[in-house]
This record gives sequence, structure tokens and C-alpha cells, in this order.
Amino acid sequence: MCGVRRAAFGVEVGYELQLEATLCNGLRANPTPIIIEHASKDPVFWQNPLPREHGFESYISLPIVFSDGSVFGTLCALDVLPKKLENPQMVEILTIFTRLISTTLELQYSRT
Repeated sequence: MCGVRRAAFGVEVGYELQLEATLCNGLRANPTPIIIEHASKDPVFWQNPLPREHGFESYISLPIVFSDGSVFGTLCALDVLPKKLENPQMVEILTIFTRLISTTLELQYSRT
């Protein structure tokens, strides 16, 4: 389940979105980044109801993968405006963040 703390794209604080209804959910089976620069014009996602329901145009999600290959979750961001996200440097920075998150979590789990 995803919880919202602060957003300006049609979801109220405290709103809960079922994991199965998210774009991120697909990353559990296929842990590859999802990058949408302009949802309403995207050849794959233009018919997906989530961008329309929640009013976002750009979205990026990268899996947080543990060393054993299991997926913990995702690091994602979205915006109401279209954004240039197919930027190798930005994707690499976000990938580094996902590795940092997974390593930190694994270290925490190993201490308990």
C-alpha cells in the first residue's frame, strides 16, 4: 500500500492507493525502470487510467533491489507537467540512490 504525505496532483493527505493499482507494482515481476515523460502522449501509457485520475504527466520509477535479487519497493517521482526524464545521468543518479537504499536496509535487517 502507498501512503501520501504531501502532493498537489489530485490526492489528499492520508489517501491510500492499493499497491496493485500502481504503476510501480509491475516492477516486482520485471524490475526495470518505468519512465514516462508525457503520459497523455505516451504510446504505452496514454490509456492507463492512473495518470488521468491523478493528473500527472511525467513519472519515473526504479526498483529497490536487494543483493539476493528480491525487490523491496521502488523509488519514484511524478509531476503534473511533462518532464524530460530519458536522461542517462539522472537515471544513473536515481539508480545509485536505489542501491544506497537497498544497502542501508540490508544492513539494518542484518543487525536485528
